Amino acid sequence: MPCAHYRFSLVSVLPPRQRKGRLRDRLTEDIITLARTYGRYGYRMITGLLNNAGWHVNHKRVERIWRREGLKVRKREADAVQGV
Repeated sequence: MPCAHYRFSLVSVLPPRQRKGRLRDRLTEDIITLARTYGRYGYRMITGLLNNAGWHVNHKRVERIWRREGLKVRKREADAVQGV
């Protein structure tokens, strides 16, 4: 079997737009999960975590999804006793 035919047979039967949509949805889910796990991390740190996990995404894309989903960096909790 020729290499080109073998490669073509491995490609999903879904159209490219649906494949892209599913990848975007999985990326969004991963961003939300990481934002909840690491509440004090912003979109740039989340981008680094995603890149380490195997996603090769630009920080601008992560920022766009971050804003679209309404994610925020949690504020630091105030110390119980200040000035000590």
